[in-house]
Amino acid sequence: MKMKPDTPWKRNLYRAIAHSPLDGVVFVSAPSRDHAARKIRNALAVLYNTPPHKVDFDDLASFEDLVSVGVSVDEDLRVFEMSRSGREVTAWTNAPLFLTHDQTLLGKWAELYAGIAFQETRGLINRTR
Repeated sequence: MKMKPDTPWKRNLYRAIAHSPLDGVVFVSAPSRDHAARKIRNALAVLYNTPPHKVDFDDLASFEDLVSVGVSVDEDLRVFEMSRSGREVTAWTNAPLFLTHDQTLLGKWAELYAGIAFQETRGLINRTR
């Protein structure tokens, strides 16, 4: 069963993996997949002063797509999963570009990295004991 996003930032959120001119993850708010692709292409072209046809990205996925394949207990954090092994996330999005005016997504990313920093700090402390 496909879940229905309950808030606008979820309903309109897309993520893509950019390869040129930016090498990284891009989040965009758009009313459709086609609009998201155009928005990413045009925004990266302007930001990096390159022709739109030179912008390369793939794996354009909606919030629903990302939640359906993710494994995190907090479904909102699944949009930041980059790889997983079984039920464990092995890599998270690092330094994404947010092309959205909704601060909720940025807040979730900050929450994720605060948790990661806490776990790493705890691990360092435990190793020094």
